Amino acid sequence: MVFNLSSTVAEEETMAWIDAWFLEIWTNASSASLSANVTDPFIFHLPGGRRQQISHESYLTYLQLWRQKFKSLTFSIADVISQPPLTVVRYRCQAQYQGAGSVFRGRSKSFK
Repeated sequence: MVFNLSSTVAEEETMAWIDAWFLEIWTNASSASLSANVTDPFIFHLPGGRRQQISHESYLTYLQLWRQKFKSLTFSIADVISQPPLTVVRYRCQAQYQGAGSVFRGRSKSFK
């Protein structure tokens, strides 16, 4: 995941922003944290270099739908490479799938 940050952002502020992104926005779908840390609308970077402009409302709707199927989310940060204005984060997500997908026949399944 690539984040575009100002070159004047201190390392502690960068780590605080990363923590907010994963621990508050992704884990808890925090509207307040999203508003405090991300412009509206913002550019979401996708695989293959694709980018999509998305509003806070749309992104929170996506997170809430995602969180209905994936419970007990935990994120851990493996690496952070920051060369302003860009910061790259390698992370790990662990969650328990609780959907009625045909692959798992409605059973819970943990993913890493």
